[in-house]
Amino acid sequence: MAVTSDERCTHVRGLLRYAFAHLPCERALELMLWSLGMQPPEASFEEIKRYAPPPSVCGLVWKHGATAYKCRECESDPTCAVCVQCFVEADHTGHDYYMVTTGGGCCDCGDPAAWNSKGFCKRHKGPTDDPSLYLPPRLKPTIAAALTEVVVRLAHLLAPTQEAAAAAPVPSAEDAAAAAMITERIRGLCKDLGDGVTRAVSRAFCESDSDTSPSPLSALVRADLHYPQAARTALHALYFLLLSDQVFKEALARRMIEHYSVVYAEYAAGLRGEDEEQEDDGCGVLSFSVQLFTVRGLTHCLVDSAALLETLTGSALACLAPAVRMPDGPLDLAHDVIKRRHYWRVFHDLRYVLQQADCAAALLFDEARAGARAAFLRLASIIQGIDAAPRELVTHVPFASSTWTYAFQIVTFDFMPAAALLLPGLHAGTQAQALAACGAAVSALRSWLDRVLVPPQVGDDVCVFDPLRDPFTFHLPLHRTLAILVRGAHTHQGLGITDLLGCGGDDFPLRLAEHPLRILVLLSQIRCGMWARNGEGVQQQAHFYRASINSYELCLSSDLFCLQVAALLCPASRVVSSFLRCFALSACIAVHGQKRASPSAPGLEDSERRLRLVEDCLWWLLAAACERDTCDCMTDVLRLRRCIVHALCVADLTYSQAAKAAPNALAKHPKYDEVLHEVSNVIPATGMEPEKYQLKPECWAEYDPYYTRYHPADAARSEERYFQQADARRRAAGGGGVGQRQRTPPAPRPGPAPAGSPFAALPRLLHTHLLHSLAWVVLYNAARGAVGEVSERLVVLVIHYLTLAAETHELRDRSEKTDTPGLHVGLAGLHFPSGSDLAANTRAELSPPGVDFTPEPASVLSLLVELSCSTRFAEQAVAAAAAALAIGRLDPVCKAYVDARLGASGAQRTAEGRTRRLADSRRKQQEIMRKFAAQQREFARLHASGEDAAAPATAAEAAAASDTAEYTVTDTDYVCVMCREHVMGPATSPQKPVGFIAYAQRTSLLAVAGAVAAGAPPETPAEDNEAAAAERELLRPVDGPAAGIFVTCCSHAIHVDCYASYFDSLVTRQANREEFEGRLFVDLRYGEFCCPACRRIANCILPLTTDDGNGDAGVAEKVREIMSFHVILPRSEQQTIPN
Repeated sequence: MAVTSDERCTHVRGLLRYAFAHLPCERALELMLWSLGMQPPEASFEEIKRYAPPPSVCGLVWKHGATAYKCRECESDPTCAVCVQCFVEADHTGHDYYMVTTGGGCCDCGDPAAWNSKGFCKRHKGPTDDPSLYLPPRLKPTIAAALTEVVVRLAHLLAPTQEAAAAAPVPSAEDAAAAAMITERIRGLCKDLGDGVTRAVSRAFCESDSDTSPSPLSALVRADLHYPQAARTALHALYFLLLSDQVFKEALARRMIEHYSVVYAEYAAGLRGEDEEQEDDGCGVLSFSVQLFTVRGLTHCLVDSAALLETLTGSALACLAPAVRMPDGPLDLAHDVIKRRHYWRVFHDLRYVLQQADCAAALLFDEARAGARAAFLRLASIIQGIDAAPRELVTHVPFASSTWTYAFQIVTFDFMPAAALLLPGLHAGTQAQALAACGAAVSALRSWLDRVLVPPQVGDDVCVFDPLRDPFTFHLPLHRTLAILVRGAHTHQGLGITDLLGCGGDDFPLRLAEHPLRILVLLSQIRCGMWARNGEGVQQQAHFYRASINSYELCLSSDLFCLQVAALLCPASRVVSSFLRCFALSACIAVHGQKRASPSAPGLEDSERRLRLVEDCLWWLLAAACERDTCDCMTDVLRLRRCIVHALCVADLTYSQAAKAAPNALAKHPKYDEVLHEVSNVIPATGMEPEKYQLKPECWAEYDPYYTRYHPADAARSEERYFQQADARRRAAGGGGVGQRQRTPPAPRPGPAPAGSPFAALPRLLHTHLLHSLAWVVLYNAARGAVGEVSERLVVLVIHYLTLAAETHELRDRSEKTDTPGLHVGLAGLHFPSGSDLAANTRAELSPPGVDFTPEPASVLSLLVELSCSTRFAEQAVAAAAAALAIGRLDPVCKAYVDARLGASGAQRTAEGRTRRLADSRRKQQEIMRKFAAQQREFARLHASGEDAAAPATAAEAAAASDTAEYTVTDTDYVCVMCREHVMGPATSPQKPVGFIAYAQRTSLLAVAGAVAAGAPPETPAEDNEAAAAERELLRPVDGPAAGIFVTCCSHAIHVDCYASYFDSLVTRQANREEFEGRLFVDLRYGEFCCPACRRIANCILPLTTDDGNGDAGVAEKVREIMSFHVILPRSEQQTIPN
């Protein structure tokens, strides 16, 4: 009787089950190869290969550091790549491709879900519908039976419980070795026998014996983190090979989602343990998410049927839960969850899913995804406002903490990129859906604001806030998520800003702008040096917030948008008042006609810090009123052109550098190359210099010195290059030299907003009495105040502001004739009724009330005219005259006044006078340099001849010199820079010795001076340049008794005990590889450190005492004990510290 196929399969499975139970694993695997066709393995392999087509997918698994290629035309997402061989054998002519170094993964050639079929190589043409059709019909049943039994045995060895919900025990070393052997054998069969066997192995992993028991793949995924390293590595290599089969890919994705929360919790717990191998291995099977969650069709199916979004957002919340201080946040940055980034994988997986617009739309709009949507906003809420710190007012922080990096990591690198991916999904929804999505974000933000904002008091605009003492934070993910949604819904759905925010006349827009405004205040205070006591970390945060392209797109751009929304929906005077309140500048001007200028006014305090605050306040107000990029009033092509132009203003760039200078979305724009060649000329490669792009001369007209993407350093470089090209162009045209250039390049006025855009009304922010009063105060001090009361940059900003105000006033008058109530305020103080008395109008509308001006009244207009004729700010005379002419065009009376003071050719005469003044300045400067050069030559002559250039001429001078030769410390108040205790005077404790922070170094000056005094100057080598030889001899190190020591002090005092504690903290932080003050330029081995107050380098403590030299000797002994490890001189040559 013939044996049926089912009977043969039953026999094969029983045989293999017995073999694995009673025979060594190697012998059982040999029997498995025989059972594939019930014949010698070689015959079965030959028969299978005759049916098998060429491999459809490459699937080459890369090691860490392997080389691969990416192609923007062929890849389905940025994670896709192909191996070098597949890239060479494919046709990528004209494509935008580049080489990368991989951190693992596999080749995507042949996978239609990851790579365009036009980019497949000649060997891999993509999978067929059912690869098992290519197996020999006679062998297909036995192959399936044998492989199923082998896979079941593999799962039993690594996950013996076979219960998906149970915690898997750790397999023994013997079982793990057997499992690795089985895995390698299965992997070899798949590689050698083609796609048909691969499909059979995939089905063996996915099918279960019964409805109640899990599949082998489910059990293996659940127990993945419990395997030994060798078994896990072998199994993951098999997974990579099986991913070419669509059946296995979908099955693995579903099993990962099924066990994601449990496995991720174990992954985080494993990081806290002491298993170094498991920690280095990463997150186990969850690392396959980059191969699974980036497949478009598969991911959308998983979102709908497997609750993928709910799983990811829930896992993220569960991971961060231990670090949440209170039910509503914020996070504890010192917790291990944050410090060791336990959350990173789930945030990356969430970004992989949201990269697909349909998945982002499901998160925003799908009613079935309401739980995931709430969890996503909950994530934003608990990381909102983290790392809030107050300004240190008294003592310097003992050490600079690096926890701020954890905050930027989770907000800027992990959460905000996921939030930005919601924008493409927003475009796919209807207006009603967009309103609902924005409403959910508004509700979450309102709840947070109600918790953190102090209720307003009588007379306050929004809240009680002390900009000098209250804590600041850079991290506002709720604000920025809402800004992304509102900006996208307004731009692409045509919805009104008021409807999207749901603010029917309340103060929510001002509350929305409160914290973004505080960030701008923080940036200004850091620039003023007000946060020096908080350590270097604050400076680094400000640099990262302004300098990073991604940080601008995700953070600063959204913060500016929040300010613009407030300027659009609220009265302009309230917005300007909020700026002045947060910048602590309300006392500088008359506010609302009720407060008066300070008695020392009309003016600002004589403080460089206050001047910088005023500068920054006005700068950001101009940015809020004029910036069109942040409110999406520009097309992508115009934004791209603006980015490239301003990047090339800073420096000539290579192609890749120019691409990195633009946001990722714009760098991938199809017209990127076209725009780049429109605005730049190519500089050919020469020698070791690569090919670069240089901005065309005519494109410098588009340069904007107030470009908000510029970091201050980039702004300075671009301005200097602007002057250089302007001078070159003037010389080429036969004009004057460098001295005739303006100190500030002209700034273009804001571009027009799209027709009907509400953001066209943003310049109304410039037309408030508060700003006009501020401009008046600055101009008055510039024209009539003492020298130094205002800075040149502040004068430039005020002139630019007045010019923009006049120009936007003209534009507004030519636009709609009907004004919305509260939409704008007239150009108060600049536009006068025809026929009125000019002096009376200027006194009433421009001067702060209650201030008596003598000898004559002043107005903004008259002060501009006065400034254009002044020599104090000669560089800005032409700009001041142009601003006066622009204001004069607003009214006949103003025009008559300007013409009378400047005349029809007033601007030209001002320019001629400015040129003469600059020529006089150059002559004076050259005369000073000639005198200085003569003094240098005389000093060199006296030094070479050995004469005493500093000898006193008379006995009186010698006596005076001897009187000041010794400096005795008097009973003066000094304060320890660490503990702030008075270290001199009656309150001083004699048990706490004190010293000056100093820097000591060797010098040969004493040796040279001694030789000169003895009449035998040291020999110098014969050289042409005698002065250079003498200088080298002076600086030559000298050992032995002739060596001297040169000590410089920074005038800051410190207790010796405080110094010891401070230096010990530096050593500890260096040992722990933490940031500390001066990490890049001090060497703690030689006792070097930075002064905690002024950050100057130091390496010793100079004893400080008030006695006459015969008193307490304990001070010197204590200092000698503390400083004994300083290697300033060799031990044998250390000098005794005097009492």
